[in-house]
Amino acid sequence: MSFQIEYGDLTKYSADAIVIPANPDPIIGHGLDKVVYNMAGRDELLRERKAIGKLTFGDAELTSACNLKAKYIVHAISPAWIDGKHGEGELLRSCYNNILEKAYKEKCQSVVMPLLSTGILHYPREEALQIAIETCVEFTHKHPKMRVILVLYYSKGRSLIRAEQDIDQYMNDNCYAGLSDKEFKQKEKQWGDLPEYREEKMLLELMRRLYRVKQSDRHEYEKFKRNQDSSKRPFNSIGFTYQTSLERFDSYLNGGDYRKSFSQVFDEFKIKKKSGSDADVCRRAWVNQATLTHYRKEERNIQRDIIWAFAIALKLDLDETEELFNSCGMSIHGRYRLQDAEIKRETAIRYFIENKIYDMDKINSILYEKKILLLGNYGK
Repeated sequence: MSFQIEYGDLTKYSADAIVIPANPDPIIGHGLDKVVYNMAGRDELLRERKAIGKLTFGDAELTSACNLKAKYIVHAISPAWIDGKHGEGELLRSCYNNILEKAYKEKCQSVVMPLLSTGILHYPREEALQIAIETCVEFTHKHPKMRVILVLYYSKGRSLIRAEQDIDQYMNDNCYAGLSDKEFKQKEKQWGDLPEYREEKMLLELMRRLYRVKQSDRHEYEKFKRNQDSSKRPFNSIGFTYQTSLERFDSYLNGGDYRKSFSQVFDEFKIKKKSGSDADVCRRAWVNQATLTHYRKEERNIQRDIIWAFAIALKLDLDETEELFNSCGMSIHGRYRLQDAEIKRETAIRYFIENKIYDMDKINSILYEKKILLLGNYGK
């Protein structure tokens, strides 16, 4: 992946070029700028910066990295936020472009940068992030050999602390329906040894193979419906909405919306939710647009985490998310085959959707704090 988004401390990265927000005048600024000067060697780096002279907003210039684990430091003059009507967006976009062009000219193969203009310059984080993603994705598409890492500072504000507390309780209640990991595994093994539950597991497996084997599965499905005992549904006790899955599978086999392809369902939701273009959705999902293009063409081997990312970007509720999963021959309820880490991750994502949290930066900030794999393939 040529472009990545990560959370962490930029000063701990090693790369050909490290970007810092700089003052237009050749002086040491505050925050990250000051930290990097101290780490690189204050006097030497300041001497090189003075040799460049005064810069204007949108500019970016390189010096040596002195004592840092890099070849260059890129001094970026990003704009402060006024009201959005003074060309701030154009200046910020120009700043990112200048950074990347200068680094490319010096044959840098890796660039690490912060999210510019946020913090003390008060640029709205969500808007600044979208500009950064758009610019970096466009540049790395033209120059795929350059690796660009956007490092986001994890700020634990009140809203995040509250969300983390809520999600802890939600995961405790929903991951294993109140069972400990050990109790859950004992129950799962017990159910797996009982013949009367094997066909119930078979149904959930069939839901993953709707398109390829629909006709051959019909016989097995009808057999299952004839023999099933409604009083024996162990999945309900560990959080599976088994009847909902059964009804959706039945609806698919007998026609209706569940015959629609992934592209059809995706486009319908994109129009319904007024989500803009494919590129707009991919930016909000933190998914490379080439991934979506590939899935539209192939419509197979679609990864579960990418579907979840699109559901977030499209602002779907859980029923709509289920429909998107069904179009790929999967279900949001098919968690019994997942590893523990995947179960926790998908439970967390369900929490975000149920609570209408669709800001990918906020979502991934919480996942990062919980040591859960980030959502979207920019974070990999």
